[in-house]
Amino acid sequence: MTSTWLLRRSLDSRGFWAVCGLALLFTHQATFASEPDDGITEIVVSARRLAPLSELSGASTGVIDGEALSHTVAFRSSELLETVPGLAVTLHSGESKANQYLLRGANLDHGTDLAIAVDGMPINEPTHAHGQGYAEIRPVIPELLDALVYSKGTAQADVGDFGAVGSLGLTTVRRLQPTLSWSVGEHAMERLFVGGSVDTATGTWLSALEGQTANGPWVTPEQQRLLNVFEKWTTGDAARGASLSASFFHNASFNQTDQPERAIGGVIPNEYAELDPSDQGKTQRLNLIGEWHQVLAQSALKVSGYAFDNRLQLVSNYTHALIDPLHGDQEEQFEHRHSVGGQADYRWSPADSTAEWRLGVQTRHDDIDLGRRPTEDAQALDPLNSLGFFSEDWVHLHSVGAYVAWQQPWSALVHTQVALRDDWFWSTDAGTHAGAPSAHLLQPKATLRVDLGANTQWVSTAGVGFHSNDVRGGGPLLAEQRGADTGLIGRVRDLPIDWSITAFYLHSASSTTYDPDVGQDSAGPASQRVGVETAVHVHGEQWDVEANFSKAHARFLSGYDDGTGHWGEAIPNAPFGVGSFAAHWHRAAWRASLQWRYLGDFPLTSGPCYNQAVRADFAGLTQCAQAPTAAGAVTGHDYQEWSGALERALSPTTSVQLSVFNLFNTHAHAMEYYYVDRLPGEPAVGVADVHVHPLEPLSLRLTFTTHW
Repeated sequence: MTSTWLLRRSLDSRGFWAVCGLALLFTHQATFASEPDDGITEIVVSARRLAPLSELSGASTGVIDGEALSHTVAFRSSELLETVPGLAVTLHSGESKANQYLLRGANLDHGTDLAIAVDGMPINEPTHAHGQGYAEIRPVIPELLDALVYSKGTAQADVGDFGAVGSLGLTTVRRLQPTLSWSVGEHAMERLFVGGSVDTATGTWLSALEGQTANGPWVTPEQQRLLNVFEKWTTGDAARGASLSASFFHNASFNQTDQPERAIGGVIPNEYAELDPSDQGKTQRLNLIGEWHQVLAQSALKVSGYAFDNRLQLVSNYTHALIDPLHGDQEEQFEHRHSVGGQADYRWSPADSTAEWRLGVQTRHDDIDLGRRPTEDAQALDPLNSLGFFSEDWVHLHSVGAYVAWQQPWSALVHTQVALRDDWFWSTDAGTHAGAPSAHLLQPKATLRVDLGANTQWVSTAGVGFHSNDVRGGGPLLAEQRGADTGLIGRVRDLPIDWSITAFYLHSASSTTYDPDVGQDSAGPASQRVGVETAVHVHGEQWDVEANFSKAHARFLSGYDDGTGHWGEAIPNAPFGVGSFAAHWHRAAWRASLQWRYLGDFPLTSGPCYNQAVRADFAGLTQCAQAPTAAGAVTGHDYQEWSGALERALSPTTSVQLSVFNLFNTHAHAMEYYYVDRLPGEPAVGVADVHVHPLEPLSLRLTFTTHW
């Protein structure tokens, strides 16, 4: 294996686009087939960005339609998720690694406590080689999104593992007008999308292809190679129908992970360089999803199933020379996962009753081969001949969840819903961390909605949720989470203004914490989060403005040693505040968007330096005065970023758009961490330092789109 194994296997630029061309030929028949002219004029009806009040089951739920998503200015596709009020999406590494998600005062790392599903298939991956609940969103092609349904809190009966803080349900379109979109941007960024659908005697066939390359502003070019191929067949309509989809995703790049501040401007020239330029990653996923639904007079049934094969290789150097001064601390995390699962949901209203009942069952099985091994310059080392390590596990993880919910309108003013969910988990591990834990958790949930008049409703929810922990680590297999929301949602009479304000509370029996020494998550102590979030949406015929802000106070319920000689109750990387603003305007052939995103300060340590923590974290040292760490608590810096886009329709079917990201060229850090690493010549115990990953500088992107 050579140091460039990943990029050679991912092809050079010409070879990559040749693969895209072959995939395009594969999808040619469905995408470019001519539809018969039946004389019927197509009428396109756009859904609302927000669901009407009567469809909201809580103040923290909503629907974002595909049109709103398509007009969002996003540097990368994952930033479309930031249309969910209070959700921040960032990253601390390169483009072949899942994003960081932050919501309600929680650093959800790569997906813990944020359940994400696409057409009913879960994206999150439990017992993952890098991060528990790992959710890589890049397999989703933005042009194919039909809607994003979100919920926050513990009251949703159909939300199981990882969904206690938030859950996102993405759906893809049934039909797509034949489309070609080509983007070029700075730092060798190039993207091609082509897709479309055709109606046949057996149903509607949709085909799509996405290919992207980029180098980024980094000293070591990122050399990203992303490929998405998507095929979908649908038949029937919203009342009775079925669908079957298959997709393939491949992405590879060098990864610019977070770097110690003391090295910038000295050991490395600037914040766009890194100490180990051979860090890299590759991921590949093959998905198959099937769905069938039927709506009758007083009932509805939906059944779906999925299977996916996922492969991941991440080569990263977090602590540099702390563990192995001779070869360095670079390691490869690897995983090959086979997953199958499905769900059934049945709703019915008894005759002569205003009540609605809901029954559901969900099941999933994962076979996972995963582990970590020492590397140098991305070449595997023999762990017996170095200070490195090697671990490999063969995990079998099974889960079944079932729920029942009863919704009753007691009058025109008062509605209630009560639900009960139960989840069972079983696992076996035949590898390094052998064990066979199992657990189950009963979860009651309730919602109360009261119409206060004047277009205002009061909604309160309470319930129990959970996230699973890594089978290989400590802590409970299922960590119980108890939460409550209460808030108001309303509309200003005679004005096009929707608003909401919600207070939330969440108690977690075990919080997920990050260990940079192994680049993995682990089960931490109990925690509590209290906060408030607000949102306002003002809409007109030619313009649309929305803003939201959330504030949270997050604390461990017992003192926590964060590994840097610090001890306290603050939760590292839990943001104090998150906010966003978006304004969209369109008139005749023009459309413009302006967006602002804000990530507030956050603690980087659990508290100030503490002598007992120093003795545990730095071998041979006994007090803070001796330790290579800050004396007081360390706080990460907030940042604000503006972006915008201007689009001009050249004809009824063709448009060109100029996007400007980081409009004011803000110099800030997309993510910061505080942990111990070691550079050459430093003490063997290492040095605690702030590690940063910068925002990308101001950049331009030109997109040409045509339909036919």
